[in-house]
Amino acid sequence: MPPQPNDILTPEGEAEFYANRIFPLLTTPWKVFLILNIGEHTIRFGSLKLCLQAVSRVTLTKYLHELERDGFVQRIEYPAPPLRTEYSLTPMGLSLLPILQELAEWGEQ
Repeated sequence: MPPQPNDILTPEGEAEFYANRIFPLLTTPWKVFLILNIGEHTIRFGSLKLCLQAVSRVTLTKYLHELERDGFVQRIEYPAPPLRTEYSLTPMGLSLLPILQELAEWGEQ
């Protein structure tokens, strides 16, 4: 049976799984900005905070933990002095990066 118009609005099975995973990300602008700011780099928390000054440290920490939980970001903690935490994108986060970059470019038009 060919896809029906409502199939897009009511995904089932695998499509529903991925839709439920990606739509909350896209509707939380700070998460999108985090992925775009981390990009292909490894970046420290303090550097992310400087990039996103309007977001509180608590909110930034919350969203980084959620992105880590959802498999988009990996966190590396270095316990030796000086204590530091670095973030980078996972392979899944890297695969999403060009899509978000395209959306950002589209939004500028």
